[in-house]
Amino acid sequence: MRHVRRLLVLPLLLLLPIPAPAQFVFLDANRDGVNDPSDRLSTTGPTDLDIWFVTNEHRDGSAAACTSDPAQELTINSYEIVLEAIGGTVEFGPLENRLPFSGTPVSFATYEDTTSTTVYHQGWGYRDIFPPGRYLAATLRVRVLEGSPSLAFRGRSRVQPTDLTSFGTACEGSDFDNTYVLGEEFFDALGIGDPIAVAGGPYHGSVGREIRLDGRASHDPDGDPLGFAWTFDDGGVATGAIVEHTWDTVGLHQATLTVHSASGSDSDTANIRVVEPGIPVANAGGPYVGRPGVPVPFDGSASFDPDGDPLGYLWTLGTGAQATGVYPHYAYASPGVHAVTLRVSDGVNVDVDETTATIAEPVNATPVADAGGPYEGVAGRWIQFGAIRSSDPDGDFLHFQWDFGDGVHGTGIVTAHAYREAGLYHVTVAAEDGIATGHATTTATIEPAFAARAFFEGGPGPISLDESNDDLAVRFEPFAGAFQSNDVDPDLATLMVTTVTGERVAIPPTLPVLEHGDSDGNGVPEFVALFARERFRDLAAEGRIRGRTRMELTGELYRGGAYVAGLEVTFLHGASFALRITPNPLNPRARLTIQLRTEGNVSATLFDVRGRRVRGVLHHERMRAGRHDLLLDARDDGGERLSSGVYFLRVTSPDGAVVGRVVVAK
Repeated sequence: MRHVRRLLVLPLLLLLPIPAPAQFVFLDANRDGVNDPSDRLSTTGPTDLDIWFVTNEHRDGSAAACTSDPAQELTINSYEIVLEAIGGTVEFGPLENRLPFSGTPVSFATYEDTTSTTVYHQGWGYRDIFPPGRYLAATLRVRVLEGSPSLAFRGRSRVQPTDLTSFGTACEGSDFDNTYVLGEEFFDALGIGDPIAVAGGPYHGSVGREIRLDGRASHDPDGDPLGFAWTFDDGGVATGAIVEHTWDTVGLHQATLTVHSASGSDSDTANIRVVEPGIPVANAGGPYVGRPGVPVPFDGSASFDPDGDPLGYLWTLGTGAQATGVYPHYAYASPGVHAVTLRVSDGVNVDVDETTATIAEPVNATPVADAGGPYEGVAGRWIQFGAIRSSDPDGDFLHFQWDFGDGVHGTGIVTAHAYREAGLYHVTVAAEDGIATGHATTTATIEPAFAARAFFEGGPGPISLDESNDDLAVRFEPFAGAFQSNDVDPDLATLMVTTVTGERVAIPPTLPVLEHGDSDGNGVPEFVALFARERFRDLAAEGRIRGRTRMELTGELYRGGAYVAGLEVTFLHGASFALRITPNPLNPRARLTIQLRTEGNVSATLFDVRGRRVRGVLHHERMRAGRHDLLLDARDDGGERLSSGVYFLRVTSPDGAVVGRVVVAK
């Protein structure tokens, strides 16, 4: 799994231009240097597709330029493509790189990127840099396996969002990463094949009622606008991606959707089952009880319409009063038994249900407490305690107080607690209705926990929650031989985050835990757990975490018991700053430009692709607000020349943290 957006600065070779309509990226199936309706996938054998990039013109022939600085040339020095087969499956590859690089190129793909039957990703580059122009980047062999697929470019892969259709350039781009991404910095991409109509369905509905049909899943491989035309078996017609139609007879009907674009047209038929309209069913709930002057909550949510039509609700409450809605409230003034009637209507048919509301002066009864349990756990790991089986004979709202038996207390019908030491603890819960209190006890048996060491991949510095949507990686390992690596259950791991109010929020990993090398070189194998950055961003947006945040990584062991490791990290939310590395790859050195909004200490560290520190570039250097240009060369802390490959530069400042991709090519 990759976690950092590319800083794509790798080269392509300039080819002689061929007169043809211009577009940023396009497929050519018949080797004539253009994309037009004659380009098709062969159904009897393989098709060799040429992949072209055009950087000096837009698709309409107008001149293209660097959007962030028109004075800069829109050069090209690397490329990536993401292709998706729609309407069938294909065998991708092999891909022949058509650019005679001056050295061994760097590939952006993995084995998995090139072996799917529906999605393909690949990219190449080296250190050559070329001016705006027209480039034949590669030739890809494609063989149809099933169906009649079209091929379309995707800005980002649906399988791996960090895989991009893009090209590296000296132009900074919209987010200063020297990368032009399809759908972000440029928008012209031509695939091959006809549009594909998807009428959706099967649908069902009632006679005389509008039925909604949705053709938005239809697609054009060139990204051109689609026209939508519907024909119905009763002679009706409609236009638009989403339409509504009413049938007057019961039975199985059909609707045909035809889509058309500049590259062709396609049709698809949907089945629609039309039945007699159903009669709604009213359910007034109850019987209800209450007290004088206290609103009684009524509930008609069990009512339904067999056709799925929206319902109207009218309540008659037995005192001459009426109410509307699914969940009305009404306060009776005096004791008594009142007849309650609910009338529901779908606009055509009506149903009625009756119940009662008994209103009496309160006679308080003692709550019945239930502490749940007995509970079992591991020292240092959080245990969830629940009093959900507690009740109050009067239906009063209950408040809960917990005594966990180790001097710590808690509140809530459900709460959590972590014991520091192993042992047998006596747990008590008190259920209070404001007048009387009920008590219940149980036990918690706590086994010893196994110690682990954990740290965020990329170093101990602050982590920005705004720099990307990539997962955050936590590495962990047994501490002092507390357990064996092969005891770790990869499917049972959780990150418990402590909020500013002391609440504990459990965040599961996005994938099973994987054993992955020894990044700190201490001879102990490490595991990697990935957690969604978006989850932390939501907590920060809600104000539940800010600044320094404490958390614990916990998990289960196959041989029994669990491990626990403490973590602390500073999250930065809503702050970012500019970082630029030029040229990239290092040739053999580059200029590192940092733009600060706030004066303060700045650190910069270079890591390899396994997260191991390679070089400390800056160490808490005090810098003023503004632009700073520094020299970065391809050497490690010992002065040795770095080997060819991809590295990551993490820079932290008072404005936040960013990570840039650095390529070294010899």
